[in-house]
Amino acid sequence: MFALYGEWGSGKSTILKYLEKELGSGEYMPIFFEAWHHEKDENLSLSLLDVIRTKIEASASDITKEIFKLGFSTLKSFTKGLKIKTPIFEIDGEKVLNAAEKEDTERNELISIYKQTEEFKKKFEEVENHILTEGKKKIIVFIDDLDRCEPENVLNLISAIKLFFTYGKNIVFLFGIDKKAVSQAVEIRYGKTIHSEIYLEKVFDVTFNMPKELNLFKFLLYIFPQQVNSSHFGAAAAYLEKFFRQIEFNTPRHLKKVINKYIILHKFTESSYLTGATGHRLLPYILKPFGDQNCSENELTMTIFVLYFIILHEFHHSKFIEIENYESKLSAWANIRYDQRTDRSQSMEFIISNMNNSIVIPNIRDINLKDLAKQSTPGPRPGQNIEIVHKFYQRFLDVFTPEETSSFTYLDLSDENFIKQFKYNNSNKILLNFCEFLLKEKAMILKLDDTHYKLWDLFEMAETLL
Repeated sequence: MFALYGEWGSGKSTILKYLEKELGSGEYMPIFFEAWHHEKDENLSLSLLDVIRTKIEASASDITKEIFKLGFSTLKSFTKGLKIKTPIFEIDGEKVLNAAEKEDTERNELISIYKQTEEFKKKFEEVENHILTEGKKKIIVFIDDLDRCEPENVLNLISAIKLFFTYGKNIVFLFGIDKKAVSQAVEIRYGKTIHSEIYLEKVFDVTFNMPKELNLFKFLLYIFPQQVNSSHFGAAAAYLEKFFRQIEFNTPRHLKKVINKYIILHKFTESSYLTGATGHRLLPYILKPFGDQNCSENELTMTIFVLYFIILHEFHHSKFIEIENYESKLSAWANIRYDQRTDRSQSMEFIISNMNNSIVIPNIRDINLKDLAKQSTPGPRPGQNIEIVHKFYQRFLDVFTPEETSSFTYLDLSDENFIKQFKYNNSNKILLNFCEFLLKEKAMILKLDDTHYKLWDLFEMAETLL
């Protein structure tokens, strides 16, 4: 019995599926058992037996019946109830047990646990031999999603496999489990009488651990292998890695979900469903997943915006709504300024008017992303006002900031102090970390040259296509 330890979302299932594919092409016969999918059967050890049974050829029907009968009798203690549903058989566990007990009584035989175990062992070896055909020498059973089951079922299945299924001479079990979940199950059943670490050491012969940290660059390089058409950049994946690390988004399961959504979005760009002005407006030019052509800085930048909006919409929807309601945020800030005013003659209307003047952008919802570049072409350009550019960019960042503040001023601040005026906590960090990324990468953002795409198209893209 092997164990691959890893927390939820660390990529255990991906590893098991990969091993199933790789080992299946050699001397191993892989069997995949997703425990959580069978929990409704209430007897996971019998469900596992049924999954193994499906690998037996139809010609082995006698063995199938015998192993099931022995299974019910031998494994009955590893259950809360005795309900089992199989693809082939309609079985009432109670009736099977009652019939078996009646038969034993009529024969005046008292079958001991030892005898049951020996019979099960012998029959299980026959099952192995029927499965191992066409050059296969070993069976490897992958046990996945066990830590998503109820604690009682977790220990029941582990115990049943350890006590009965490992009697086979040619079978290996590989569990992908969260060590904490099993430890909690041990504590619930045994309290402090059995230490969970000792229990796990006795159960599993060999254990492995998932990496503490995902190799984010390799993962992204597989999805986005492009190089950037610029002397300042190398692989697009390296820049995307900076983005994901900045916003602290690196859980493998979450990343996979976001990338899958991104792939679907990109399919829309190649689809006839998004035609005409509306379809053209919903999606900017972004990197093609698994594309082999070099990309522009503009495509790379817009890819980051699209990925970020997928993350917000999928995992931080309340913050997505918060930044979309930009006018509501401005109103809240005006109230703060009104309460903080030193000149008591200043009315709310006066404060809002002053704030609007400092915003520079007349209507944030209508801003075209190329307007950022207009304010800051490499220069200086004749008549260019660097102060206006700085203020313009900060007002652009206002869209992505949280409403909640700590020492709000709404003045033209340095980049460092701009972030500090907002309250940094678990709720707001997804917004403020992205703002910090936009400040660090200001030069890249200000090179945007998409002539048709507006900032608020990102919100409509998310609400329409996600």
